This record gives sequence, C-alpha cells and structure tokens, in this order.
Amino acid sequence: MRVELKTVAGAPLAFEAQVQRGDQRLGFSMDTSGMGSQSAGPSPKEALLGSLMACSAMDVVSLLRKYKVAYDSFSMTSNAEQTEKQPKVFVQIDLCYDFTGTDLPLEKLQEAVDLSMTLYCGVSAMLAPAIPIYYIVRVNGQIEHRGQAKFSTQPSLETP
Repeated sequence: MRVELKTVAGAPLAFEAQVQRGDQRLGFSMDTSGMGSQSAGPSPKEALLGSLMACSAMDVVSLLRKYKVAYDSFSMTSNAEQTEKQPKVFVQIDLCYDFTGTDLPLEKLQEAVDLSMTLYCGVSAMLAPAIPIYYIVRVNGQIEHRGQAKFSTQPSLETP
C-alpha cells in the first residue's frame, strides 16, 4: 500500500493524499481543525476515526449480507477523548453502531459487530493495543449490546 501526500496550493496546512489502486487514482484532502484551517477536509485524527468506522462498517455489512440479515438503515458515530497537552492523543474511542428495522435478529447484529471488533477490522487491531475502543449496538434507538475491541492475537508484522 502506497499513499502520496502533497500540499494544497494556497492552503499551508491542507494536504491532498493520493492512492493508486490499479488504473484508478483516488484522492482525499485533509486539513487542520485549528487555526489556519481552509476547511479542505477532515483533520488527520478525524480521518483516523473515519477510517476505523469505515473498516468496521465494511466488515459488519459484509457479515450481515452473508447472514442474510436485512435492515432498514445502518449508521455509525464515534467520539474520542484526547489529552489536553501535546502530543494530543486519543485516550479512549467510543463507537456506536445504529440499526433500524423490523424483527432484526439481535444475536446476528451483535455477532457481526463483535467479529469485526475482535477478529476482522485491521484498523481496530492496530489501534486497540494503544487506545481502548468501546462500542455499543443500538437497535431502533435501544442499546442492546456493549463491548470492547480486543484481539486475541497481534497482527503479524512479517511482510509476504
């Protein structure tokens, strides 16, 4: 995996990241959330939270398709506490998985989220040893399940 980063003209704290994926060149912008922001994109920490949620959401949606679970909607939110002093790092991440629908099988929703947060999500596997990641599963507005991202094995750092 390779990503290139370049400054954005006229925006000293904004950057454009480029990813080459086959014949496609994909890009996204990042900016600071503080002074000097050009509102070109999320801050790096906001993008990290978005990456964590997208990684897990892809797992959950894929598993629920495999389980043939139909839902009306699925969304996620995150909150992260960070230190006051530099370097400002996350001290805890809270994720909420929200599902709506009729006659949803709670055990399948819980299983899909738990598998993502304990086995499949590579972003969570990288972050969880350094930052506690807690999550809840809400179904039609009611909290039905709570958990913490814990991976029984550390990812292998060997290259193929």
